[in-house]
Amino acid sequence: MSKDDNIDITINDQHVSVPKGTLVVEAAKQIGIEIPVFCYHEKLGPFGCCRMCLVEVEKMPKLTTACTQTVMPDMVVRTTSPKVTKAQQGVLEFTLLNHPLDCPVCDKGGECPLQNNTFKYGPGDTRMEFERVNRDKATPLSPVITIDRERCIACQRCTRYSDIIEQESALVMLNRGFNNEVGTFNNEPYDTKYSGNVIDICPVGALTNTQFRFKARTWDLDNAETLCSHCGCNCNMILGSRRNKFMRIETRPNDLVDDGWVCDKARFGYGFIESDNRTIEATSLFGGERKSI
Repeated sequence: MSKDDNIDITINDQHVSVPKGTLVVEAAKQIGIEIPVFCYHEKLGPFGCCRMCLVEVEKMPKLTTACTQTVMPDMVVRTTSPKVTKAQQGVLEFTLLNHPLDCPVCDKGGECPLQNNTFKYGPGDTRMEFERVNRDKATPLSPVITIDRERCIACQRCTRYSDIIEQESALVMLNRGFNNEVGTFNNEPYDTKYSGNVIDICPVGALTNTQFRFKARTWDLDNAETLCSHCGCNCNMILGSRRNKFMRIETRPNDLVDDGWVCDKARFGYGFIESDNRTIEATSLFGGERKSI
């Protein structure tokens, strides 16, 4: 795309030139301005469900979502105005309305967008003094994924991933209002070849790795960049370990190789690392005696 197709806009008094059709949230990233999001994911496209990315645009009568608004010529955007700050605090207050306060024991703690955004943009206290709604906790969604529905904020990242990326619509949103929840048709297991990616894109601790639950805190992990060895695709991934023990696999986005996703065999198929039957050295028989090669 030529520079003639670029559009000049101003975000928080900083000028940036981006291609036509770029979303405001992506334009802000190019100049180091963070706009908080929950439902938006660059691989899933615009959605505007969570309302966390509300920004103020000059000459627009109301706040607009940065994840659905494309750039316009000479647009002036403010992400830290009093209106935006009040809106962000309101969104987080309602998001946390029925969210459990279990960050110290949540597997997402330490790498949780909801936790981070609450500290950065949320109110300092809550005005709610009534009992929270109780939901199902630690329910198997599949043999390898456990869902804590009380932590779900209905951002719909997982259901959109299932619809847009997997193109299976295996995950759907059920019911409405306070009864809205992620589920599957007829409560069948969420059994697809790429199901584990919903663990990575979930912005809260709702979708968790059953094998990794309660094994280690995320900040205690030693993460190493590596490649999957199960097939010739060599998808990029991160291997997390603690005290020299295997803990989990996460995707390491590389659009040229795997488009940012890994299959379930890559994510859950490395249990053999800790197997007692694993071959750890090559040996051969010499004169009836086994020796290392």
